[in-house]
Amino acid sequence: MALAVPLLASGVGLLAMRLRSTAKELARQGAEASYLAHHDMLTTLPNRRKLEAELFAQAQRGTKSGERLSAAVINLDRFKDLNDTLGHHAGDSILQGVACRLRSCLPETDFVARLGSDEFAVLRRCAALSDADSLSLQIMASFAEPFDVNGHVFDLSASVGVATATSHRAMEDLIRDADIAMHEAKVRNRGGVIRFAPAMAAQIESRRALETDLRHAISKGELVLHYQPIIDAETGLISSVEALLRWTSPKHGTVSPDIFVPLAENCGLMADIGRFVIDQAVQDSRRWPGITTAINVSVVQLKSASVLQDLLEPTRIHGVSPASITLEITESILMTNDPRTLRTLDILKEHGFGLSLDDFGTGYASLAYIRDFPFDKLKIDRSYVAAVDGNARGAEMIRAIVGFGRILGREIIAEGVETEAELAVMKDVGVSHLQGFLFSRPMAAAHIEALVAASESLSDLRPTGARPILRRVS
Repeated sequence: MALAVPLLASGVGLLAMRLRSTAKELARQGAEASYLAHHDMLTTLPNRRKLEAELFAQAQRGTKSGERLSAAVINLDRFKDLNDTLGHHAGDSILQGVACRLRSCLPETDFVARLGSDEFAVLRRCAALSDADSLSLQIMASFAEPFDVNGHVFDLSASVGVATATSHRAMEDLIRDADIAMHEAKVRNRGGVIRFAPAMAAQIESRRALETDLRHAISKGELVLHYQPIIDAETGLISSVEALLRWTSPKHGTVSPDIFVPLAENCGLMADIGRFVIDQAVQDSRRWPGITTAINVSVVQLKSASVLQDLLEPTRIHGVSPASITLEITESILMTNDPRTLRTLDILKEHGFGLSLDDFGTGYASLAYIRDFPFDKLKIDRSYVAAVDGNARGAEMIRAIVGFGRILGREIIAEGVETEAELAVMKDVGVSHLQGFLFSRPMAAAHIEALVAASESLSDLRPTGARPILRRVS
């Protein structure tokens, strides 16, 4: 017994120590699990679940103090394009940089969270509405300086929606209202701030109905292609046409591409719509042999694993030579000198497709990238064309672009030509091809077919050296 009692006590002590150690480990694991459940691992910011808990706590505090609570929802503009062109590692760096900027630009009393993807949120207790205005200014100030990601320096903007609520409002309404205002900023004032107004909720419902109907627009035959002629500046004849998507809905009427294209991008419909446009444009191109058809291809399409099949299969099915198709690609593709993208463009060139750099002068491309990528044409953005009216500097800018294009052996297209004065400048500086309402608005394929046929028949009767026969087309 004398030996047993000390041994038993020792065993109990060891067991107690083991239990305490186990309890501490369980507590540590529990705390870690709680942290992981309530924080975003990439940015270390609180996540949506933690935000909801904070909203509830803030609302309870507000009941006693009578203060207002403001929420801001922040969405990065064109982040998907940046992520697709620079790569996901660069996209993660951008998100971490934004989180760091927000924490450094806002007071410690503000609650900053990442809602997911490229969206962030901020909560602030406000004694007056001016406090909410100050929140907006501080958020926008965090995007004032350019971001540097892997040696690429670029400006990043954000669309911000702000809502302010009294304490009795349900917490989900506050974030919902700020989110509605943010989407309104995306549409009306990208890169700016919109304060929530009750009328916006009805607009969001209308937009959601539009999205639902857009999902069925292809199968119902509501999406059609129109074509705008591109004119040879020397002869005045149609040298090519650009395919432009149009949507006429029985419920919504004619919907502008400025509305439904961003809507399609946001809800993941661009892949299906892009394939529809390619197939229809290739099929229609058989109606005007000898005339090139230009098709806009997005960065997402070009980086898709199925891009070659999406482009080559329609030409095979419809018996169309790729040489009669020009792919128009925006400057954003050149933001990174991606070897895979360059290889894809080279393969498309090997198959005979023409390549045109669209909206030249509005993106981030360096002259070295333009030199290295195998483009056949440079398309001057309409903002440069519109700037030439009564502006000598604007005309010199166009002249410089034309000279640069000639050095590289590229054709130069000026889009958005709408006045006689603009036409005169384009001809004077040596632009080779012209596009705009001065010549023709986009029209149905049947009208293009008839127009091309009429131009060819008249050109056969023209004496040698006759001036352009195509000017305005109603």
